[in-house]
Amino acid sequence: MPIVSTASGCGVQLKEYGETVPDGGEAFSARTADIMTFIAAHAARLPAMQSRGERVVVHSPCTLKNGMREDNALAMLRNIPGLNVEPLRHQDCCGAAGSYLFEHPATADRLGAALLDALGEDVPDVFVTSNVGCALHVRRLAGERGMALRVLHPVQLLDDAIRRAQAL
Repeated sequence: MPIVSTASGCGVQLKEYGETVPDGGEAFSARTADIMTFIAAHAARLPAMQSRGERVVVHSPCTLKNGMREDNALAMLRNIPGLNVEPLRHQDCCGAAGSYLFEHPATADRLGAALLDALGEDVPDVFVTSNVGCALHVRRLAGERGMALRVLHPVQLLDDAIRRAQAL
């Protein structure tokens, strides 16, 4: 039975927990996956999808890239007809990093500002990330700048595309 995580930070903790369990821990870790990896494995079962034609920038959080070593959101979202999906050019940490945001707020804000600067003048319609801390941090910093940036989890965008297709 798979263990599916919808938040990349939690997924890393589940994988690490499995590595500490003496008997069967490896099996626990191997069964743990990010939700987008799970959905990608079952993509053939997805119903029809339709987008609003939005421009979407996909953020790959450190916990997903470096911790879980998974990153299926970009590929999965590119399967939504009419959606303009691109990776975030900024590959460094956004500054949220678990408790780092609270322990080093000035540095965290500087890292987050660099991420927002990487978006350039052409702000996307949607910013997608699977890390709750990153989403909250980026949403707050964008709001402070007056940027109209919709921050969503990739599953929210899939859900919207499925509902939109069903409504047609």
